Amino acid sequence: MSQYLDKVAEFHRTFGAPILESPQIPSEERCRLRVNLLQEELNELSEAIEAGDIVEIADALADLQYVLSGAVLEFGLKDRFAPLFEEVQRSNMSTA
Repeated sequence: MSQYLDKVAEFHRTFGAPILESPQIPSEERCRLRVNLLQEELNELSEAIEAGDIVEIADALADLQYVLSGAVLEFGLKDRFAPLFEEVQRSNMSTA
């Protein structure tokens, strides 16, 4: 996961998008942008699935990962995301 965050952080630095250093909730405007970006990509995934277009499915999934990584950075969770992910993995596997 870190490789994605590092690459998206480079994008954020290049284009002046926020990277918060500690966990916090950004401005209402930035939160709305993040939700809208994720929803747009999720809608594209849904459309691609309905169309049976694997190329567009792959594109939408990659875009979702990119936008999600940006949200992790913008909410100041970069250093905490891997442990959070591992806890979700542990919890999910405990039901197996």
